[in-house]
Amino acid sequence: FFDREKPMLIKKQTIAFSIMVFIYALAAGIFVLLPGSMDISSLPADAQTSVPDIPLWMLALANAGLVLLAYSLMGLLGMFLAKKASLPQIFRPGAGAQALWVTPALVGVVCGIILVAGDLVFQKLTVLEPLPHPPFPASLLASLSAGIGEEIAFRLLEMSLWVFLLGWLVRRILPNRDLFLPVVWAANLIAALVFGAGHLGSVMVIYGAASPAELPGALLVEI
Repeated sequence: FFDREKPMLIKKQTIAFSIMVFIYALAAGIFVLLPGSMDISSLPADAQTSVPDIPLWMLALANAGLVLLAYSLMGLLGMFLAKKASLPQIFRPGAGAQALWVTPALVGVVCGIILVAGDLVFQKLTVLEPLPHPPFPASLLASLSAGIGEEIAFRLLEMSLWVFLLGWLVRRILPNRDLFLPVVWAANLIAALVFGAGHLGSVMVIYGAASPAELPGALLVEI
């Protein structure tokens, strides 16, 4: 499929990816400069003392530059793997505004409400204080950054990698079976589990836990 892809579509995919990474880098830099975004008072005392005393503008530039470099490399590798795995890269060819914007926005609102409600329920099941959130408008930039950066890392790269690897394995074990859809679902599940596990480190720092075993079971289930 992608071998017959038109050059114009490849150009649009590349432009869309570049715009997203630039927005992410810009948001990451601005986030550091906003009041309250670098508030470390909620962290354990030992974690607070380990934070270096660096001017905010330097942290902002460093944060933006690191995001630009790291996620550009991850994204390009993910696009390459997606192409090899016969997956769409940034957007599905032929998809219109309804599929690219309207439906995802509606689904996102519903999922957001479910997640917030679920978080309130899980708070009742633990003895810990709620996870700290940056104040407005830093909260919007944090959500924007996660919505782009984490999708690049865990969907475009991680999921494409597992579709490619599992697809290669299945084709050799069961060459006459079409298992592309189960492979995609399996890769999606693996990427989701890795996504959840990737948040354990920051949660452990926030609550001063030395290992995931020290966190309440309900909190681990939520993550």
